[in-house]
Amino acid sequence: MSGRPATRRTLSRPAADLGPRERHRKPDRPVPEPGSRPGTVRLRVQTQTALERYCLRGQLDPADPAENRRRFDAGQRLLRDWLLAGMEAPQTAHYADRVDGTRRPDVTGGAEDARRRFRLAIRAVGKVAAGETIEVCCTGNPVGRTGLEILRRGLAVLADHYESEGRG
Repeated sequence: MSGRPATRRTLSRPAADLGPRERHRKPDRPVPEPGSRPGTVRLRVQTQTALERYCLRGQLDPADPAENRRRFDAGQRLLRDWLLAGMEAPQTAHYADRVDGTRRPDVTGGAEDARRRFRLAIRAVGKVAAGETIEVCCTGNPVGRTGLEILRRGLAVLADHYESEGRG
């Protein structure tokens, strides 16, 4: 102790560890937009992934809106497999759901299938574009201008892979 008297700032700090920031994330939900007219509700989504922003701006394929949407859908399908496979970063959840003693449903079969589909999709994309594709589609992080070109090519190959998988 330095001998200084305790100040309000030092006394107001919480004594307990409240866990990592990820534990306290709020779910994505629309919030009322400030400045909207009374009687009308205008909502704005607070969070948005990089893939959604690229699609809304038409940056996945600037020349063709249909191809832009096709690449976005392929990225969403990759994200769905990523989440079903349980590959996202672990977060603390509510423990109250499991206190009653019931068993959780066995989801390992679905997770294994999703993992297999994810591996096949990334193998189809190739080593060059796999990093950018996973970064944008699965983790939601943006890439730079050069990365966006690589992402475009990767999503085009991914969309072709999913279409050929559907036919085969």
